[in-house]
Amino acid sequence: MIKIAITGENDYPSKRKIMQFMKKLKDKYGPTVTVLSGGVTEPEKLAKKYALELGFTYKEYNPSFLGEKMYSAMPSDYYGKGQHYSHYFDRYRHMVTATEYLVIFQKKSKTLEPTLQYLIKEAEKKKVTTQIII
Repeated sequence: MIKIAITGENDYPSKRKIMQFMKKLKDKYGPTVTVLSGGVTEPEKLAKKYALELGFTYKEYNPSFLGEKMYSAMPSDYYGKGQHYSHYFDRYRHMVTATEYLVIFQKKSKTLEPTLQYLIKEAEKKKVTTQIII
């Protein structure tokens, strides 16, 4: 089973590229893929949609202040905290620890958001293969 974390910028313009990427995963690995996502940004929501449609296992690393959801990957006591910006970083730290590959959908000629910059640094520390799709 292969674990792939998928995220990206909320204003990423190409739903088609995300769909094509997910289809390639299906063609290459079949149903043995586990998709990890944050469930908040548009690419994360689309990763969830396509993962479930294609029959992949799906786990969501949503921020603790949003509460536990059906596909939440963290234990119940992780959720229910007050909103704080650091929770976005924390969920990405947990997500990158659980994955083998990281895919980030980035808008052309734009500096990555601080949370995604942090995610890449964490992936580098943990030697997680990272791919940025523009």
